[in-house]
Amino acid sequence: MKIIKNYLYNCSYQLLTVLVPLITTPYLSRVLLAENIGISSYVLSISTIFSTLGLIGLTSYSAREIAYVRNNDQNRSKTFWELSLLRILCFIITFSLYMFLALQSQYRSYLLIQSIWLFSTFLDFTWYFTGVEDFKISSFRNILVKIINLACIFIFIKQESDLGLYLFFNGFCQILGSIVVLPIIKKNISAIKLSELNIFKHLIPTIKVLLPQIAGILYLQIDKVMIEYITTNASYVGFYDQAEKIIKIPLTIITTISTVLMPRVAYSFKNKNEIAKYINISIYISLALAIPLTFGIVGISDSMVPWFFGSGFEPVSGIMKWLSLIIIFISMTSISSNQYFIATDKTNILTISYLVSGVCNLVINWILIPTLGVYGAILGTIAAELIAFIIQFVYMKKYINYIKIFFLSIKFLIYSIIMYVFILYSTYNLPAIFTTTLLQIIIGIVSYSLLILVFHTYHKKDIANLIK
Repeated sequence: MKIIKNYLYNCSYQLLTVLVPLITTPYLSRVLLAENIGISSYVLSISTIFSTLGLIGLTSYSAREIAYVRNNDQNRSKTFWELSLLRILCFIITFSLYMFLALQSQYRSYLLIQSIWLFSTFLDFTWYFTGVEDFKISSFRNILVKIINLACIFIFIKQESDLGLYLFFNGFCQILGSIVVLPIIKKNISAIKLSELNIFKHLIPTIKVLLPQIAGILYLQIDKVMIEYITTNASYVGFYDQAEKIIKIPLTIITTISTVLMPRVAYSFKNKNEIAKYINISIYISLALAIPLTFGIVGISDSMVPWFFGSGFEPVSGIMKWLSLIIIFISMTSISSNQYFIATDKTNILTISYLVSGVCNLVINWILIPTLGVYGAILGTIAAELIAFIIQFVYMKKYINYIKIFFLSIKFLIYSIIMYVFILYSTYNLPAIFTTTLLQIIIGIVSYSLLILVFHTYHKKDIANLIK
């Protein structure tokens, strides 16, 4: 029951995460325009790389360590203070290196403003609430941040020159969200003598968690940096980033499952049956959602881009269609990485998979971006996600029924193709306006749901769980 509550709490935030881009993206694309959107995306990619490296894997590692000791007040408090002090030390080092780079960049002023957001990532305490499985507090904090940030965008961002202000509010609202939860943490954490703390014992274990994240950077953030560096056109970064934002909307909902179940799997560390149970439930639901969502994105892209992004963003439609393929692969690797490799402390395999796929992405980008531009980066990303998925699921074989997954995938694929045909031909001659996109979404949901209910042969309880 607690898992269901946590999923609903987290899903409420993820739902807001889905709705906010749907509200802000059309507005920002018309106010800031393609080039500034591209600069914003580039600056965010640079700061994300620094925050990922600087946190040395502490976000996932900290949630797991808190989960291990959550029922012991003394050990939980000691672990909290050790991890918090380590984050402070990491921030000092990271901030110094970031400032050195920022002062050398052509986007210096924007990178300096973005440093506020960088600071907020180190001040974030969501990892503690994830570890104790209190998603109510973390969801409240995240929802508050989203709402305040949304208000700031519409109140203060009025013209193309407001890019700096937009970056400032992104960081400021995150810091405000962290300050709000401090009194709650104070109630649950006891004071520990400094002499009893040993922050460096966490250094090697957290670096093991960091290694796959470093490899992951090679194909999650490096794409935008390489597009800007090779093409020297920030607009292309903006097109890629806007398409990626739409792709992330369904992904946030699907990957919520893994986020919620990670501490539960960590708590059931030695119970292989429990681990297998949660993993297979997640695979079943993720496949049922990821495959139709992929085809759905392809189906609505042409009608959505013109009215959603406005004039000048036409290339986003084609990028969305190709990039949507990663929805399936990422939804699967979020299960294997969060619910198995991180939760059970087997991050070496995760490192290998992301390192191989990351190097593959770099090579493909370097070869194809000069000739294919942004589509070269897309092909590199798709190949990288596919390789990571294959490697991780091969290593996780003792927990997975491959035959069942294969036949499930085929069924969901057939249902999704039929759904896509319904979407495409029922709205073929309609103009690219909001009502057309809305109609396509309704047709997709209704047709896919009917196909599941009529032809899916699995137990009704599974179908009921899927609908929930």
